[in-house]
Amino acid sequence: RGMAADAVIQETLEKLKESYTDCDSSILYQAINSVYKNTFRNLVLETGIRCDGRTTTDLRPISCEVDTFKPLHGSALFERGQTQVLCSVTLDSEEAALRNDPVYEIPCDEDKNFFLHYEFPPYATNEIGRVGKFGRREIGHGALAEKSLKPVGFSFTIRLTSEVLASNESYSMATVCGGSLALMDAGVPISVHVAGVAIVLITAYSTEDNRSIEKYAILADILLIFMHATFNIY
Repeated sequence: RGMAADAVIQETLEKLKESYTDCDSSILYQAINSVYKNTFRNLVLETGIRCDGRTTTDLRPISCEVDTFKPLHGSALFERGQTQVLCSVTLDSEEAALRNDPVYEIPCDEDKNFFLHYEFPPYATNEIGRVGKFGRREIGHGALAEKSLKPVGFSFTIRLTSEVLASNESYSMATVCGGSLALMDAGVPISVHVAGVAIVLITAYSTEDNRSIEKYAILADILLIFMHATFNIY
């Protein structure tokens, strides 16, 4: 779908270049991109149907597997549409917990015995690149998922590893879902079963004052193509 949309944009750009020879290509591309983005948004705001045929509340097909790797303490494979995440749990003694430095220790702060290692390799989006250096995505999404999955009253040190195998958005929330399954597979007590899904708000403002919201839609379980088509458009 994304490749088809890119092909249409490129074909339109080439035709406009022939008609507007004095106009810079970047200006033509911005004009096409603006129409493209508004078309995606208006389709949802006017019909309530997304480009893949789903309504605003429909989720993609979900598949879950646990105990996928027998030697590990716990493991789970979570899929939502084209997004696929593999989570594994390793347990160790309390001695492996992260001890606070007495110099910088915050009052009432406890030793850390739960770690979530979040990996988003380039092949998850069909790309090649350097592996090993963590960016803002890995740090931020890992911290978000870690706060969502903190176990309750468990006297072991836990390392939960989440590797994004394939990504078409909502991958950090897929980590929350797969991580919850892997923790339960390992017998780690958690207060509740945890799940998450990405949510996006799109709006249409009044043409008179550009402040009053005339229409809005809340989308659950978004696709990458929709993020590219609506980001920073108001």
